[in-house]
Amino acid sequence: MNPLVSIVIPVYNGSNYMREAIDSALSQTYSNIEVIVVNDGSTDNTREIALSYGDKIRYFEKENGGVSTALNLAIREMKGEYFSWLSHDDVYYPNKVEDEIDALKKSGNMEQAVHSGWDLLTMPQRKVSKYMYIHSLKPKYLEIGLLLPILGIVSGCALLIPKSFFNQYGLFDESLRGVQDYLKWFQMFRDRRLLYVNTSLVQSRIHDKQVTFSYNKMDKEENWLYRFMLESLSDDEILQMGINSYLFWGAALSRMKRGCFQEAYDIALKRLQDSEEPKDGVKRRKEFNDYLNGFSDKGVYLYCAGSRGETLIMDLQFRGIQIAGISDTDSSKWGTTIRGVKCITPAEIPKDALVIVTKFNPQEVIDMLCENGYARVTSYDNLMNWTFETAIDKDNLYML
Repeated sequence: MNPLVSIVIPVYNGSNYMREAIDSALSQTYSNIEVIVVNDGSTDNTREIALSYGDKIRYFEKENGGVSTALNLAIREMKGEYFSWLSHDDVYYPNKVEDEIDALKKSGNMEQAVHSGWDLLTMPQRKVSKYMYIHSLKPKYLEIGLLLPILGIVSGCALLIPKSFFNQYGLFDESLRGVQDYLKWFQMFRDRRLLYVNTSLVQSRIHDKQVTFSYNKMDKEENWLYRFMLESLSDDEILQMGINSYLFWGAALSRMKRGCFQEAYDIALKRLQDSEEPKDGVKRRKEFNDYLNGFSDKGVYLYCAGSRGETLIMDLQFRGIQIAGISDTDSSKWGTTIRGVKCITPAEIPKDALVIVTKFNPQEVIDMLCENGYARVTSYDNLMNWTFETAIDKDNLYML
């Protein structure tokens, strides 16, 4: 009942952060672990750092081939019954593995994947904050394997996966360098339910050298992946997972970046148009509107006019909710129009209006607004359940 867990750390030029990762793996409260470090052709002193741990870790090195090749080598070599990925720039909380193994034991079914929430570790400030997108959704949605890669609400490092899953679904695609993880999660979990541990067990480091920001083909790979996933799904498959297909396609439409993921966006839009709106659509939209109006009668304003701000404008307008204005600290945006909404100066937002912060990592902005006298402030992430469970009004799709 205490299976061996293999913590796998792929490293490429990881001398900056890898000690923290390895130390967090070795400090797990669950004792039956092995730590595997794979050096993916580093040109810094990654080797020296890894070897300094002696027999506390199992060390492998190879020519550079990307994270998929490093992960696959480790999976072939691992002795554990469970695979736990730890990026060299991320950190496990001490109870990560123990909490996930405990969740398996309590479920009575050890042949399941487990995942958890995670925190963001923003560099260089080393500021820790919750990744609110996953913490804001109801846990019941976080158990549906189909939703996780589509909505981007799973972290590879927050997972614990039986090794048997790789025997069944194969290893990571070595031709991909940016989306190999989400492709594998889609293949593994699309027809499964996962166990969800409703707390943060990982710190995911945000810095300018990570693949998400530095890989020049990331948008191309993401567009291919989302198109592949959406084209693969049938409405029957979605319904079998306990999701209303109209709500699913509405959520998928919001997730796709129009222009960047245009092909996937068009698929989601077409599938939404071809689906039948839920019978309680009108009632639910009124409840959402009443919920927002309950904060203030001075209107709804958005703060931060980036891509997430544009997405939220669409999410609200599709559901019949009027937006009084959007603002940003970037003065070049003032006076422009974004999705039909005027961008105003921060000073023009009434102090007693409802302000929704759309920034990816919103807490700092929320704190700033509260300190400046805005009493009714929330975040885009805190509206996730509302937007997911409230059907888009088809009559408003003309806005596209």
